[in-house]
Amino acid sequence: MEAKPSLLARKSTRRVVETAPAGGDHPETPAGALDALRTPPKSGNEVLSCTLLTCGPNADMATLHDRMPVILAETDWPKWLGEEPATEDELMALLKPCPDEALEIRQVDKAIGNVKNTGPQLIKPLDEAVLL
Repeated sequence: MEAKPSLLARKSTRRVVETAPAGGDHPETPAGALDALRTPPKSGNEVLSCTLLTCGPNADMATLHDRMPVILAETDWPKWLGEEPATEDELMALLKPCPDEALEIRQVDKAIGNVKNTGPQLIKPLDEAVLL
């Protein structure tokens, strides 16, 4: 689905954009890293740390932001997770923007921006009539 530039460019207190896989069949799978850190070192206390990797935007995302999460294709998951052998160069080649057609860009309610809010209603597209 192609994004409607007029809808995305509209100035509004409800201007929040959410990305979803085109077709909505599978959730996005961003590339990340998870590690357990000892704080302070040698203390025995571990803290889990998570990082989501970003890259430059694809053409669609560039209209909204100067970067985006690295989103892995399902066929690349085994390499990224270490389930299949991969060289450093092969892994680095995965750190690129996904194709434009892999995402659907739609406007959602600003409530998605507050971590206190949860639930599937947060990713329901706003009806254009609500924005007027």
